[in-house]
Amino acid sequence: LSLSSSNQTDDLHELVDVLSIISRIIANFKLSTLVDLPAMVPLLNGIASTGASLLQANVAECEAVKGDMELMENLDAREEALAVLLDGVVLLCGDPWLLYASNERKRKAAHHILASSLGSLYIAFITSRIRMAKLEEHYLTANAADLDVVTEEIASEILEEEMGSTADIGRLSLDDALNCLASLFQTCVPQIQAFWNSPSGNHVHPEGAACLEEMRLLIRYLGHLLTDDNAGEAPVIPESIVVACQGNDAVANAVISALQTVMSVAEMQASKIAENPSDSRLSPLLASSMLWFLNRWAPAYVYPVDYSASAGAAPNKILTTWANSDSAQQVISFCATLCLHYQCYWPQERLVQEGSQSLILALAKRGPQIRSILVASPSFVQMVMFHCLTAGMRHASPKSELEASVQAKTGGSVNLEMVRGFQRLRYEDRSSILTAILVATSDSQNETANAMMNESLVAVQEAFSSLLQAITTKQIKADDVNAEEMTCLCVEMYGGVARAGDMAEPERIILFITPSLPHLSGLMGYYAEVLVVCEGLLRLFRDYAEHFVASLDRQQSLALFTASADILERYSARHCAFRIIKRQATSSAEENAKEEQSY
Repeated sequence: LSLSSSNQTDDLHELVDVLSIISRIIANFKLSTLVDLPAMVPLLNGIASTGASLLQANVAECEAVKGDMELMENLDAREEALAVLLDGVVLLCGDPWLLYASNERKRKAAHHILASSLGSLYIAFITSRIRMAKLEEHYLTANAADLDVVTEEIASEILEEEMGSTADIGRLSLDDALNCLASLFQTCVPQIQAFWNSPSGNHVHPEGAACLEEMRLLIRYLGHLLTDDNAGEAPVIPESIVVACQGNDAVANAVISALQTVMSVAEMQASKIAENPSDSRLSPLLASSMLWFLNRWAPAYVYPVDYSASAGAAPNKILTTWANSDSAQQVISFCATLCLHYQCYWPQERLVQEGSQSLILALAKRGPQIRSILVASPSFVQMVMFHCLTAGMRHASPKSELEASVQAKTGGSVNLEMVRGFQRLRYEDRSSILTAILVATSDSQNETANAMMNESLVAVQEAFSSLLQAITTKQIKADDVNAEEMTCLCVEMYGGVARAGDMAEPERIILFITPSLPHLSGLMGYYAEVLVVCEGLLRLFRDYAEHFVASLDRQQSLALFTASADILERYSARHCAFRIIKRQATSSAEENAKEEQSY
């Protein structure tokens, strides 16, 4: 390693070969064997110094070209070496033996060796990556340049994977990792605050853009450090975090402080959005990163599940801090309020809306304790009210119609601007919000939740009934643009209901949807050639069958099968009846063509 640390291209290729050999050795012999070797500590120190040297060289070259990444000659070669190095390090730091070895003394000794040798590598990765990102963002903003979309997506995916890998290194010495992030937050937060409070208007200058990018990356690094990707699984606190905080309140306090920092930045941004939603300095990309963090953190840390707890274990502060109703209520109410602000003031920001819907749904799925707190949150109550007010409101509905509806149903006691913003949400987003509302209000023992669910479903049913009556009585033509838009809205709303399969006692959804199935399939007769409506109807029936078919009784199954057959027949009559299939004029080909054409 010491002989291959040059930044010359040929030497870097040789370094990649050396690091590949090291990774293969680690993969073959595992940490439990390697930790006993006398050369292990020097090897780890060499890996750490090599990684730091490569990262420093990247930063130095990036500074020399002032952030223009295309001018960096040896960037690709150094990045390849870093990727191979990181692969080997992750095999060591992520080895389950570090957590579950039966030999406690040997396990702790190995943990100490890795932490003391490789702990600095995590800090080197964070500081260098953030420095390079700031330089690049400063250059792009100053020169009004844009990265190629595909290139930017690939680079983002690579960086996310690297963040997840380096998190294993940071967890070896969690205290040091959190202190590093805290010091960077301490520098960045005042800069963000000054940038948002500056009287420069909506202009995003290069320094401000660099500061926003630094804050975004800090939040993502913190999220990867404290949480795992629990998609499809019950969210839990990573075992290494629980172990690090066991009997160590200082580390637990550092975790709590980091969370409070992220929440303070999110609160600051939300207040600025309410003042001026069009201010381009507020960065929807930063907002989506904060929602991503909360979406991974809150379901795992609020009322956490400790699968490793033992009867004789000392209390662990990280497991008890958010395990009571008061602290849980603060976090959940904060999340609901943040989501509501984003929904009402940034309705057209797709990534932000996807993050807010995912956060509410993830909390609602966690269990009855969190659902009861969520239902009692004033912001969630407002969210349900806004859904009920706008369930039958198209984007093109006159302003006077919305005002009259709000006045009639609430007496004008709600913020009309927030309701109007909620109405401007894409129909797909309003559908996803309805899904989250139904899951959150699905505990039948909670009278408040029951009332909210009934109101939400009645609002959807009334909008659909009004549409059907207007079309069947020919008060409005089916091909009228307003009728088509209203149909799109109603179909999306029913789609949101059909996707609520994760709720408690889902039979209530079956009782709601079953009577409407013939009417929904009948819409295909009017709108088979309107592809937006056609696709929405097919997706609705698919989602309903996927989520609920196992819970249907005989009559409900027959209703679904009959309506599905009807909708497919109407669809085929418009899209498949005149389809001609051409084949070669051979006897066997002719027979196959006839058979396929008949089918």
